[in-house]
Amino acid sequence: MNKRIIVVANKCFEADPLIGVFYNSAARSLQSIQMDLGEFRNEKSGQPPKDRSPRANLTLNGVVSEIWCLQDLMDPLVPGTYSNTSEKARILPEIFDFKKGFIPSLVIAFGTAASNPQEPSQNGCVNVGSSVFVHNYYADKPEQSPSNWSDEAWSDRAISSFSAAELLSGVLGHADIVTNVQDRALSPPNLPSGNKSLQVVPDGIAVSPSM
Repeated sequence: MNKRIIVVANKCFEADPLIGVFYNSAARSLQSIQMDLGEFRNEKSGQPPKDRSPRANLTLNGVVSEIWCLQDLMDPLVPGTYSNTSEKARILPEIFDFKKGFIPSLVIAFGTAASNPQEPSQNGCVNVGSSVFVHNYYADKPEQSPSNWSDEAWSDRAISSFSAAELLSGVLGHADIVTNVQDRALSPPNLPSGNKSLQVVPDGIAVSPSM
């Protein structure tokens, strides 16, 4: 085993369908991906989860991809859960330290969000970028937030991953990869896009507001 990839979903309603995709043999039959599932989580139990492990481990050619869900690890008794940014910051190190001394080669933040408003609708499309911008909207009104989390080293500046940008640039050179993903895309029921597309933008920036 020489590489470790971490995929981090935010909420359970984002992690659940991601895991569901890999239950379908058509999604992994061509490449013989081995999948080991973690235990089922009951996020409404009222108690912090005991099983602090990935939702799933996907293994292919010695590379292990761990699928994590932040909500699985968060304390449901913390105010504002499951949107409390400081609570997310507290449990994130658990994911990276899960395999001591085994630094991940790639980290992927997976989730549902909106892109720049455009017409026609882009619902059902996928945007992939390599940078993130974190901003604490409640910095001047902390009484309105249960968290009011900010970090001087990371807040209010674009954090870029040059290796990820290089990787995404390579994807653009393989039209078959892009076409394969687009052909598998499903149309959402609400204002679906008439052109389901995978938009790979090596210098794309995700905006992440702190709650």
